[in-house]
Amino acid sequence: MKHLVLIDFVCKESAVYYAAGSFYESDNADRVKELDKIGFIKAEALEAKEEKKTVKRTRKKASE
Repeated sequence: MKHLVLIDFVCKESAVYYAAGSFYESDNADRVKELDKIGFIKAEALEAKEEKKTVKRTRKKASE
């Protein structure tokens, strides 16, 4: 799942640099909780939010 990075950090497991505003992707729930507790990421999954943004809109015909 993707998580929003709030503060720049280097992951100690993968040695990858993550800048604020980028996305941290991991399936390791324990690691995500740890980073959220420290304040590096927002643990709320972004995939669910992206699905909610999809809204089907209908238009009325001009003749109505």
